[in-house]
Amino acid sequence: MARTVSQGRSTATRALFFMLIVAGFVLAVFWRLYDIQVARAERYTEKALHLTARTAYIPARRGDILDRNGDKLATSIEMRKIVANPQQIENPERAAQLIARILDLDERKLAKAFSSQRSYYLVAEKVPIEKAIQIAELRLRGIFLRTDYKRVYPYGSLCSPLLGYLALKTDDQLATDTAQAGIELAYNDLLAGRPGYITGQFDEKGMLIPETEVERVDPLDGLNLVLTIDREIQYVAEQELKAAIERHQATCGTVIVMDPTNGDILALANYPSYDPNAYFKVKDYGCMLNRAVAMTYEPGSTLKALTVAAALDEGVVAPDTPLYLPEKLKVGKHTIGEAHHRAAGTYTVTQILEHSYNVGAVRIAQILGAEKLYERLRAFGLGEKTGIDLAREQSGYVPSLEAWAPTTFANIPFGQGLTVTPLQMLRAVAAFANDGIMQTPHLMKYSEDPSTSNKHFWEPDPGRKVVSRQTAEAMTRLLTKVVDEGTGVEARIPGYSVAGKTGTAQMANPEGRGYLRGHYVASFVGYAPATKPAFAMIVVIVDPKNGYYGGQVAAPVFREVGKAVLQKLRIPPDRPQEQTSATADVKQKVKPAD
Repeated sequence: MARTVSQGRSTATRALFFMLIVAGFVLAVFWRLYDIQVARAERYTEKALHLTARTAYIPARRGDILDRNGDKLATSIEMRKIVANPQQIENPERAAQLIARILDLDERKLAKAFSSQRSYYLVAEKVPIEKAIQIAELRLRGIFLRTDYKRVYPYGSLCSPLLGYLALKTDDQLATDTAQAGIELAYNDLLAGRPGYITGQFDEKGMLIPETEVERVDPLDGLNLVLTIDREIQYVAEQELKAAIERHQATCGTVIVMDPTNGDILALANYPSYDPNAYFKVKDYGCMLNRAVAMTYEPGSTLKALTVAAALDEGVVAPDTPLYLPEKLKVGKHTIGEAHHRAAGTYTVTQILEHSYNVGAVRIAQILGAEKLYERLRAFGLGEKTGIDLAREQSGYVPSLEAWAPTTFANIPFGQGLTVTPLQMLRAVAAFANDGIMQTPHLMKYSEDPSTSNKHFWEPDPGRKVVSRQTAEAMTRLLTKVVDEGTGVEARIPGYSVAGKTGTAQMANPEGRGYLRGHYVASFVGYAPATKPAFAMIVVIVDPKNGYYGGQVAAPVFREVGKAVLQKLRIPPDRPQEQTSATADVKQKVKPAD
């Protein structure tokens, strides 16, 4: 009996113990549920959302590029991006058929993607709003529309090598327009802005479920960029350049118009060019080259202006200094002559520059000395980048003084044996139009925040003095005679004084030493009005076939573009006694030599 009672107590104890264990387990479960669902519900909800949430990117709008008068040269228009979640698509074949028909896509490829187990698929980008509306009206489950932007250049090829272009690059969900050249590349950090994103859970229509939002960063739109370029002047420069290249059957060319007092670039034209709206159709990538800063060439006789200016500034010659010039000058094994016959005799420095005598330039350089000539050419910025706010600028080439052989010293004074970019040459000569101060050329006028209208202006540097004011004035008088009576008469603008210098340089052989027979670079660089310059300009035309002298090929382009610049800037004539429409006398005075 006692044993039976003892067994009962033992069973009861075990049952109680078991019940206590069960009760403890239940309490633990309830406590855990309370902890998860009540005490730390927010923490665990956020953790779960992080595990199941996905991120949707929000593109930023790229800033506009405008000319100095507010005309849009590049802008971004709103479009749509079509994306899909194949796991939610109910009828992949039907969805592919409908969408492919609207967007002109490969139906089979689309159906295969829609039948996959992927949770994200990029269907198309840069879709016009009207086509996106058609897709939205289909109400297809698993097909979503996102905001997108397309870069557009309203004036087509106008300014294209200057502006550059954007190439589309897709990285998973984020499609970016990658700047490839020009202003687009140089100022990409300002223009691009910063994309935003939303992390959370999205419903079948692609809409964010508000309570599931984990993180949101709003996009930061890019800044607008206002350039120094004047669209109307740019247009005339491009048209006149194109006409000259076609007329003379040339390979290519460039025209740059600059304000010599502050370095503002008013026009920067290249031809041939391309349409950045359809950059992918370009077959000859040479038309994308911004020759104004990326092309190097031997400047030829335009360099004589720098040789003469250096000698004047050093005080070793004066404009009326007489120099005896033989018909030809033998230096080492080389003989230097003129483009056209000239009798041996005494000529002043003014006459040497006016008629562009090679032998005269060498004689002036010999008086100046090789070391001083080298120092002055480097001071004029040759052999270094100008600092313009453009990517991929070249620095040109000036051989080190130690590498100068006698023939080098004989060739450099009239522009052979060294290379420059068109912008380098313009900047150097423009110093004569600015009291001897050489400015840094630039294209940005100011940037503007579209959300606040806050502006940040270009901060010009004080410039670099390369010659004295007296030398600059003397050079202006000499260069004015070049246009009035010398090789540059085709650059005359009736009613205005023009200072400038012609250049005709034989093209160097890219495969070795020597020059290409019958191939030249024709150029003209100058400014107007000479008495109070409003602009400086260089025209460079490569390998013209129908005529090749700078005075014949490049100077007329300067004249026609110069007329448009003076009219646009409303500059009154400084020679009102001249017939502003008369040019007949110019034709009679053309001197092809330079």
